[in-house]
Amino acid sequence: MSYTIRIPFFIFYKILSVLQNRESLHAQRMSVYDELEDMGLGLNELRLLRNTIGEIAAENNIGSTMAVELEVLLPWFIKEIHAQISVMPQD
Repeated sequence: MSYTIRIPFFIFYKILSVLQNRESLHAQRMSVYDELEDMGLGLNELRLLRNTIGEIAAENNIGSTMAVELEVLLPWFIKEIHAQISVMPQD
């Protein structure tokens, strides 16, 4: 005994559209990941960076939830790096 499932075209089209959007998003993410990896920032280095930011945040009494890391800590960390670079002696 076989069964046939009938899916209205508009539902099939909507599912296809969602899958295509997800594929595009993943392709963009992989492209960025490949660029980072080409710069020497692979998965291990990115984890180390995330952990370092978390440790610095803890030392400065800044919350370390993922949302805070993404919205506050990373820009703060980059600003601190720029500040320290600007005061380094020039050779």
